[in-house]
Amino acid sequence: MYSEYEKPYLLYMRLLHYHFSFTLTFTIASVYTTLLQLTRIMKWYSCECLLYGSLKPLNPTIVEGEYMKMLIVEDDTAINDLIRMSLNAAGFTCTCVYDGLAAADMLETNSFDLVLLDIMLPNVDGYELLEYIRPLNIPVIFITAKSSVPDRVKGLNLGADDYIVKPFAITELTARIEAILRRYNKDQKVLIVDDLEINTESRLLSKQGKQVELTLKEYELLVMLVRNKNIALFRETLFERIWGSSFMGDTRTLDLHIQRLRKKLGWEDKIKTVYKIGYRLEV
Repeated sequence: MYSEYEKPYLLYMRLLHYHFSFTLTFTIASVYTTLLQLTRIMKWYSCECLLYGSLKPLNPTIVEGEYMKMLIVEDDTAINDLIRMSLNAAGFTCTCVYDGLAAADMLETNSFDLVLLDIMLPNVDGYELLEYIRPLNIPVIFITAKSSVPDRVKGLNLGADDYIVKPFAITELTARIEAILRRYNKDQKVLIVDDLEINTESRLLSKQGKQVELTLKEYELLVMLVRNKNIALFRETLFERIWGSSFMGDTRTLDLHIQRLRKKLGWEDKIKTVYKIGYRLEV
């Protein structure tokens, strides 16, 4: 039997023992879970995707000055981050979201060159989200664990440009991305709209054979309008992509550059103002 003075001490020691045991167990469980997750990722993806030295940038005309932006829609955080890091090393700028609803919000206010889309997503699944993306004329690659032939056929019939089953090698993914960008002419060195010719390598511009001088921001704004012709672009998107900073609501800088473009190119009737949205190049 313990005295009344000894009982509180013994109770304290017992609680301390339980706390230490719980903490140690929790720590071991966390480490074990992390190791399992890393093992799963390493099995899913070839080790080459972690060796950034083996990932060479794609065709420089795709990367330099054209801001090839990828939207990665994948609910598994570890896989999403791994794809992002690998594609960044290959020369892309990536934005990551983890559910279908967040992806729809991101697409509403931003412009992307390609979307990597999982199928089994929270809130809005990949099939539903693809219906939203199709009118935007943005290429989509499904990246999914759904490997059956009916699933592949369904994804492609709904309008996906490609369908990749996990696990896959990052080099395969970048090769498929490059092929799709070529198909959409997003890596074109020469852009032609009516009598206007833009050489994206030399950054030279000619209209009816005569060279047109533009400032850097005017040129970048023009290329973005041409690459997204007949699509209404939000002012926020144009400002953030061209000036590289958050849009604070002041449209004067953007509006002034649009006015100068219209005047220099004689495109008063081609660069349309879209009420409460932004601008659209109609050709």
